[in-house]
Amino acid sequence: MSIVEAILKKRGKLMTQGRLFSERSPKDNNKVLARLVFLWLFLQTDGSSVASVNFYVSVSGKDQWSGRSVSPNGDLSDGSFATLQRARDAIRQLKMSKGLPEGGITVWITKGTYCLEQGLKLTAEDSGETARPIIYRARPNEQVRVTGGRTVTGWQKISDPAVLDRLQPTARVGVVQADLKAQGITDFGKRYMVL
Repeated sequence: MSIVEAILKKRGKLMTQGRLFSERSPKDNNKVLARLVFLWLFLQTDGSSVASVNFYVSVSGKDQWSGRSVSPNGDLSDGSFATLQRARDAIRQLKMSKGLPEGGITVWITKGTYCLEQGLKLTAEDSGETARPIIYRARPNEQVRVTGGRTVTGWQKISDPAVLDRLQPTARVGVVQADLKAQGITDFGKRYMVL
């Protein structure tokens, strides 16, 4: 039984040979017909015309995954992306293959700290449209931090006499050092000579 037949049956109406009959007046029949037309129009727009696409980024995600689920599936073969860059690239791919969905795209970022080793470059190709926005946002009630560097740990006071001798005597007690290479940091940027 279709939804329309169920509504007609519930209202005590009968549909025969494509004509609507009722024990009520023609005015009541018009009301029923108007409701059925509205219902039919509603069912024709099953949400696909205004559907939006959601991608998810999580500190426990993987960039090989689809990014379409906030948490990993049962066999840990799919879940959130790990990086904002991967979400950006997935949006670019979607725009090229299918265009922007009518409801736009939202990248939901789950709680945690995201350390960007390189900047997140967004260009004109990463823009949405008025009715089809591209939005990056934290999930409700979750705190997200995006940092442009890495946390350096293992700080120790300088004990090498050759290094201490190059410092002003008043500064020697307050200077500390950390082994950046041991922490995987090898790009120290450009070095400039100060004259």
